[in-house]
Amino acid sequence: MFKENKDHLQQKMFTSEFWMDKRVFERLSNSWAPLYYEHVFCKINEKLFAPLYTQNTGRPNFPVNILLSLEYFKHIYDYTDEELINQFYYNVQIAFAMGIKNVGEINLGIRTLYYFRKHVYEYILKHPQEEDLIFGQFIKLMKEFSLKAGVMTDKQRMDSTLISSNIKKAGRLALALDVLEKAIKKVPHEFLSDKLKEVTKEGYTRTLLYKTKSSEIENRLEHVIDLCVELKEIIQGNENLSSNNELLLLERLLNEQTVKNASEKGYKIKRGKDIAGNSLQSAYDIDATYRKKAEKQSSGYVLNISETCDNNNEIQLITDYVVEKNIVSDVEIINSRLEIIKENTGCKEIVVDGGYYGKRTFDTSKDHGIIIKYTDMTGGKPDENKTSVLEFKLDEDNKILRCPANIEPLDSYVANGASTAHFIKSDCEVCEKKEFCIAKPHKDLNTVRIEHDTIKAEKTRSEIETNKKTNVSSRAAIEGTISELKRKHGADETRVRGLIKTRIVEGLKITACNIKRFIIYMQEKRTKVVKDATYFGIPVSQT
Repeated sequence: MFKENKDHLQQKMFTSEFWMDKRVFERLSNSWAPLYYEHVFCKINEKLFAPLYTQNTGRPNFPVNILLSLEYFKHIYDYTDEELINQFYYNVQIAFAMGIKNVGEINLGIRTLYYFRKHVYEYILKHPQEEDLIFGQFIKLMKEFSLKAGVMTDKQRMDSTLISSNIKKAGRLALALDVLEKAIKKVPHEFLSDKLKEVTKEGYTRTLLYKTKSSEIENRLEHVIDLCVELKEIIQGNENLSSNNELLLLERLLNEQTVKNASEKGYKIKRGKDIAGNSLQSAYDIDATYRKKAEKQSSGYVLNISETCDNNNEIQLITDYVVEKNIVSDVEIINSRLEIIKENTGCKEIVVDGGYYGKRTFDTSKDHGIIIKYTDMTGGKPDENKTSVLEFKLDEDNKILRCPANIEPLDSYVANGASTAHFIKSDCEVCEKKEFCIAKPHKDLNTVRIEHDTIKAEKTRSEIETNKKTNVSSRAAIEGTISELKRKHGADETRVRGLIKTRIVEGLKITACNIKRFIIYMQEKRTKVVKDATYFGIPVSQT
């Protein structure tokens, strides 16, 4: 049964404060713990998690604000689960931060923590259209922190990074063996052929993997694929076995790694370069995909974050995040996140790198009233020896009014996403710029046709060159944020498998990062108040 945790709001007659030395308690009161209690613990919306529990029957749930806080502490301090439980029992600061005034008064079994994670995962899995519970709490805290610290969210920056799945990078032979072994465990031993029974013997995989020469790998892979085909046929021929996930995995492996040989009854191994990036990377993480970005190869996911970047902010906060399969492009991500970012933060301007530039991005940003500023652009640059399309005089509908030589066209019109104009050949013949003009000669007239996407691209390129120093400066710090998430919070070592679980863990890590930034800010602000008060002759005890 769901019940909000209100116990921490009740004043108790006897607490740990009574047996503490006054100086010790004063140090505790001036630590981060009361700040966390006031600005994080008391702001956790437990009702978000009410759907995880029954409403009117059963035993009351363990307090959600305590469980969620422990998850935050885990990623702030990089605790193992065992260390986390010990900190909960014996760390006075952590207890006070969660409103527990008597250390050790609440018992918490580690399985309670595991069940909470399981329930969160299963809820998100079953309700994909509803807001992610962890993301919802992240947004609530981010708004609280922004309000308290006066953080302006109008200007933001965005970047993405590849994160690895918790899988061992395996070759094609090892992958096929993993899928085969996983599936074969679901089939009764008596159904297996002699060849398949060999696979179940101890040491089979070790012998095949580690005693295979490079020249033998292709033959061994063909042998394992043949076994996969045989096992697939056994499973499909038995009604009691044909509805399991292992069969789907076998079929996926065969579809992605082979092509059906029409002339012969069998399968032909695909060449490595013919295998798609979204192909199966591990038998134990079916969501992970393969991608190469900036010479870095990764099997896993992509993490995209946005954070504030107004120079007047005393701290910058992460305002949005999303985890996708790593084959999802930056362009797809920004187009899916702009509406969400606008709704949650009222953002008006985002600085990004060239990887986010695309035809759709311009229209999507315009629809949501967000200006996108780029530090560079992908794709080929226009010919420097040719006249720029921006030198043509255009009206608000991009109709061509005059050419760079100030000559009016004979006619001009806009159609099918392009502007077209015709010029008299005799006018073009005497033009000083005819050598560099983009006009194409025809029998009677010269024609200029400019795609509107080209105009947008050239305007963007011009804006980049004009404001490059400012934009690069605004965006640069987000790479430090990504580094912080990886180095201090282990964002690249999630220790979980699957897209949804990775989203949950990354969300907790990012929330932990924001909490840490905000608490440090509040501590520095409190220290400054004390110093100022001391300077003006006010006793510190009165501050």
